[in-house]
Amino acid sequence: MRPTLIAGILLVTLGVVVLISGRFGNERAVLKVGDLTVSATERPSSPAPWVSGLIIAAGAVLVVSASRRRRTA
Repeated sequence: MRPTLIAGILLVTLGVVVLISGRFGNERAVLKVGDLTVSATERPSSPAPWVSGLIIAAGAVLVVSASRRRRTA
């Protein structure tokens, strides 16, 4: 495989992982009084979704350019 194709696949994978990882959080009980429970959801800080989109787009461009080079060569 060509290095450009591998880099493109890695970027697309990284972008998807970053996009998905920002959606999960941990929920824990903050205050518990009798039957009343107050909970909070903590989400790890992650880059904005548009950053993930840029990473995915850059990877797609590399994959497409690598596939076009293979056909013409």
